[in-house]
Amino acid sequence: MVDENFLDEISGMFSMRNPDNVGKIITCHDSDAEYMFVLNSDGSYHSRIDLALDNWRDAEEITGYTKNGTNYIVLCEFGDNPANRDKKYLFRFEEPSLDSSTVVVEDWDKIAYRLPSSPVLEKGQNRGDFEGAFIDVTDNKMYFFSKRMPVNYIYSLPIQDEYIGTQTLTFEGLMHANVAEETGGVISPANCVGAALSRDGNTALIKTYNMVFQFNRTDGRDWVDILRNEPPTIVSSYVGRGSAPAREPQGESICFDVNDSGFCTVSEFRGNDEVALFYYPKEVELPPFDWSYSKTEVNKHHFTVTNGYDIILQSSTDLVNWSVVDSPFEVIDNGNGTSTYIYTREDKDREFFRYGIQ
Repeated sequence: MVDENFLDEISGMFSMRNPDNVGKIITCHDSDAEYMFVLNSDGSYHSRIDLALDNWRDAEEITGYTKNGTNYIVLCEFGDNPANRDKKYLFRFEEPSLDSSTVVVEDWDKIAYRLPSSPVLEKGQNRGDFEGAFIDVTDNKMYFFSKRMPVNYIYSLPIQDEYIGTQTLTFEGLMHANVAEETGGVISPANCVGAALSRDGNTALIKTYNMVFQFNRTDGRDWVDILRNEPPTIVSSYVGRGSAPAREPQGESICFDVNDSGFCTVSEFRGNDEVALFYYPKEVELPPFDWSYSKTEVNKHHFTVTNGYDIILQSSTDLVNWSVVDSPFEVIDNGNGTSTYIYTREDKDREFFRYGIQ
């Protein structure tokens, strides 16, 4: 559980990647202009991070990436409820060691940016409120997503070693219309309030207040093409908006864990004393199950099955009484998505088998 009062407005989270930091989540608080905060995997408070001699205004997302063996954190100062700020900032720094209760980072990049003059967003101008972002090193881009438009506007900025002057984001188009605005909720209308990209770069999550949408990349296309043109799936395991602690009263944060084996969400407190840090294991989609049987010797039985399934094998000599086969198998990975389990019994010439999956 997250139960520290100074964490009551978490709005952005990212799983840290340095070997010494695995299991830690760095977060930002949209009303704290001085510190980022680090949580343990159970939501308990660990430490805080300070960018020496600088602060920010309404940071709503924290993301990161790994390039040339270095892990980077990017704090996104792009919240803008009244849509009145022309220039905003990204703070980029190397992921630090968490060797004290307050970690002071002495070296970082402060990247100034603005939106292009077209298209217009809120109030008929090129300004607006943003809360979701992720970074993809394959596309070599940082991606940013609007919050309050009927369909998410997608913007990008190339990943560069150095930025000079104020950058202008590139408008990349509209996200697939299935990620539609939500009305009548916490903030109405609202759209993307958080985003995450898996470490392998092949799965993107877009979070609204009520739902989590999943996009997949399997064919090397860039994320602009996928986000614009491919209908996402809805992640059914997400707890959704509702009363804490079972659900999220105002969830604005999402991130994958460091190994891509699942993802996390957490809510702002919104008047509660504590909220849960939820973990959702990856939903593995297995290929259709197939099998075959052969026997090369009198007592040497071969069972070839699709990889990824737990197999239960039973044997019988009379087709009436069955027992689980608990003798060790020789297992051969065939390299084609199947494995062969070889079972040898020396004491029976006649034996029947049946097996199932779980």
